[in-house]
Amino acid sequence: MSLNILRWKGGFGGDLVMKLILDSSTAHTNVKFQSSPAFSDQGGVLLDFSHDDFANAKQINFISFHADHQTGFDPILLKHELDTLVDSDQIWWLKSHYYDQDFYTDCIIDIVVDHALLPFVVTANIKKTTAAKSTVTSLVSKIADPHVQHQYMIYHVAKYLTVPCKTDRTIQLKQILSGWPLLKQTLQSFGVTLNDQLMPLYQQWLAHNTKYIPTTVYQYLAQNKDYDVDHPKLTLVERYCLLVLSGRKFHLFEYQE
Repeated sequence: MSLNILRWKGGFGGDLVMKLILDSSTAHTNVKFQSSPAFSDQGGVLLDFSHDDFANAKQINFISFHADHQTGFDPILLKHELDTLVDSDQIWWLKSHYYDQDFYTDCIIDIVVDHALLPFVVTANIKKTTAAKSTVTSLVSKIADPHVQHQYMIYHVAKYLTVPCKTDRTIQLKQILSGWPLLKQTLQSFGVTLNDQLMPLYQQWLAHNTKYIPTTVYQYLAQNKDYDVDHPKLTLVERYCLLVLSGRKFHLFEYQE
């Protein structure tokens, strides 16, 4: 048997990586992808599921849902289901957003992001997924001013996405964004040989998502731990990412389009 649990948070490019893995190998999984169109207008990889999938889901399906769809999830039952997969003679790749798992941790591969690319995942999380809505607290929902609510959401999501993972097996987001050869080499280290016929699909995804890459000014400041949130060339998201990285509390910036 072979059990692999690919884990990531919204906006980390995990659906792309999972789709490339599944289209390059004969593996069982807990997720389905649309074939056409493959991407949303915002550059997200489109999943293929119905409301019945939520109603009749197994625990291995629940871990592929964001937190707002995980009602009824039972980690004890998940452990039993994973036991069954481990005892089988099949290859499994599971999509997971479950970060409290304390069993089969040696099967987990985490997609992670460094500080220089934090604005990428914050923006992608808000634009492409439902995860941002699930992280908004009741306090945020009570804020009447939509501009203030939007800025607090950015800050809140940035804080949520900076929580470090505790696994040793990782794929860096920059390895996903740095071109086909590096991504292919990275996945080869986990025993996956990507089919080169999928390179156009990858390049299409990359073209959709380059708009989320932060400015060179932000990347320079983040890499040098210079948390100058008032730098005039920063975007609003980049300001809040630096604010979070500096450890400061929420601060309302002058409204920007």
